[in-house]
Amino acid sequence: MKKIYLLMLALFLTGRVFAISAISGPTSFCNGTCIALTDATVGGTWSVSSTGVATISSSTGVLCGVAPGTTVVTYTVGSSYVTTVVTCNPDPTSISGPTTVCAGSSITLTDFVGGGVWTSSDVVIATAGAGSGVVTGVSTGAAVISYVLSTGCGASYTVSVLPSPSPIGGPTSVCDGNTATLTDSLGGGTWSSSIPSVATVGSTSGVYTGITIGTTVMSYTTGCGTVTTTIFADPLPTVYSITGGGPYCSGGAGDHIELSASDAFTNYSLMDGGTVVSTIVGTGSLLDFGFLTTPGTYTMVASYIGSGCSIAMTGTAVVTIEPLPTITASSSGASCGNIDTLYGWGGATYTWSPTAGLACATCGTTWVSPSATTSYTVIGTDTVGCSSTATVTLAGNRIYGNITFSGTLPDTLDTKVWLIQFNSSDSSIVALDSVTTCTAGTVPYFEFDGQPAGNYMVKAKLIYGDYAGTSGYVPTYSSSTPHWDSAATVAHTSGSDELDINMVYGTVPTGPGFISGYVTSGAGRGTSGDVPAVDMLIYLENTASHVLTYTFTDVTGYYSFGSLANSSYIIYPEDYDYNTIPSSVITLSTTSEVAEAVDFKQHTTTHVISPYIFTTGIAAATSSGNLNMYPNPTSGSLNIEWNDQVSGKADFVITDLIGREVYRSVVDMNATAGQANIELNGLNDGMYIIKIQSASIDYSNKLIIQH
Repeated sequence: MKKIYLLMLALFLTGRVFAISAISGPTSFCNGTCIALTDATVGGTWSVSSTGVATISSSTGVLCGVAPGTTVVTYTVGSSYVTTVVTCNPDPTSISGPTTVCAGSSITLTDFVGGGVWTSSDVVIATAGAGSGVVTGVSTGAAVISYVLSTGCGASYTVSVLPSPSPIGGPTSVCDGNTATLTDSLGGGTWSSSIPSVATVGSTSGVYTGITIGTTVMSYTTGCGTVTTTIFADPLPTVYSITGGGPYCSGGAGDHIELSASDAFTNYSLMDGGTVVSTIVGTGSLLDFGFLTTPGTYTMVASYIGSGCSIAMTGTAVVTIEPLPTITASSSGASCGNIDTLYGWGGATYTWSPTAGLACATCGTTWVSPSATTSYTVIGTDTVGCSSTATVTLAGNRIYGNITFSGTLPDTLDTKVWLIQFNSSDSSIVALDSVTTCTAGTVPYFEFDGQPAGNYMVKAKLIYGDYAGTSGYVPTYSSSTPHWDSAATVAHTSGSDELDINMVYGTVPTGPGFISGYVTSGAGRGTSGDVPAVDMLIYLENTASHVLTYTFTDVTGYYSFGSLANSSYIIYPEDYDYNTIPSSVITLSTTSEVAEAVDFKQHTTTHVISPYIFTTGIAAATSSGNLNMYPNPTSGSLNIEWNDQVSGKADFVITDLIGREVYRSVVDMNATAGQANIELNGLNDGMYIIKIQSASIDYSNKLIIQH
């Protein structure tokens, strides 16, 4: 300093210093920092005597320390200048020591240069011992610690105050095999388990897993300490099996769901999806959750009371609703052989009731012969066990029977049967109904349903196979008689009554004989007011009253029996509600092979049919004028010859013995005499009635065809 002073004095004495304002600004500063020097006289230039100590901006006067020492700062304006001496003070060395401290703990900072003072920028976060460099953490955060020498030069150092670990959070128990997560608000620590065989923990995650039943201590360690918590590993409930469920029938009670076993102090929750349906506390034995009606797939979860450790039970129970089957019942109605068929439909199995008389009480189709009107109920069950019922009522009010044959079975068993109500008080009878029979095996059967109470008889006649006037079965009443007045009757009420018929077989002894006659109906006066008795049944009997064959009167009341052997016969007309007086014995012989005019009267007042002699006579309808028919019998070709006839056309009709028309033609008789040939090859062998009618002809005769 003395040298600088002497230099300035010498310059002044030589007159080279001009009047410039003095330099303003600090005269000392810390190394590594900058200061600004100024002068009131502007336009000058700044310079230093030692750039090893400091550098200066020539235009701005900003002086920056380079190394501790002194330097002369000169400000020159033109040929004048002023100077000032500036000192660059040394800085403390860099502060060393920890950069972090835990709250409540202390660290010591140091600096190589002694004699300085330590301070903290925020004593709420950290404090600093002024002469010791001991920094104590107060609260979480960062504080700047400064070290300042007496020259004012110093250094700073940032210290972060770290918190201590907080109490551990999270579940303090875990179930075997399950996981839980522990937490601490202070991150960056490390987790550990004191007994890993009880529970393990992720070192950085805090996720721990129960391994076996027991207790372990979980620790969380950071640079600021360790906190602990005790963890319990709890057992899981025992796993049992859920059973039950299945389909149940609509409208039913539902399905049971059960658990095969249970433990005490355990809740068992039945679940439908994620919804708890029912919870039952274990009893140490099987648990029954009752009937479930809501369709679904049911599961079950068991959890210990207290620990809450839970586990799913094995299995599921599926509950579904099955619709009830549609069951129908029907019957065959009037059946063959007094057997009604019952039908059940819509099920897999069936049960009928009442069972009395049923051929099978557990069949879909069964048979019964009801003795009275009965309602039968069938329970139909489908393959999953759902059932419905249906009822069918069978009318037991019936009159029925079988038809048997006293001789060889006819070619066809088709038979017509009449039901006849008989009034026992006055012996009147009324034909109520008729049916075509059915065949039960080889036995024709008939049935009449729903008849009112009364006395009844039945009568049967073959429809095909045997013909009137030939050997064969004759119309027969129950039980086996050709006459109504000796027929078996039944006093019918409302149940089932049987009237069987054994058909009477008649054999016609063949020969050249012929019997014919008329039956008229009227009061019996023999007047022209009598009318023909049409379609009256006429029996040909032998002297033992056995019917040989039968025929019916035609529209003129005429009947005939041909091809008879020479023997003795009786003619017996038959009609409902009429008592018959048969003819006298008619004897045919070689000298008397024809008996005509065996006539009868049907007395409508007295209800008697008796032999009768017509005093006025009835023309035999076997010829008209001079008309012949040959050959008879014929093999199919028939000649008609006439003489002295009124010319014109004639109707030519052939019927069988029961009146069915089998042939019709027109014969041209325009000539008063002539002949016509008719081919009848299409007719079967047998006896027929031939009729020829015109304005002057009324011809009727029997015709036998034999091929």
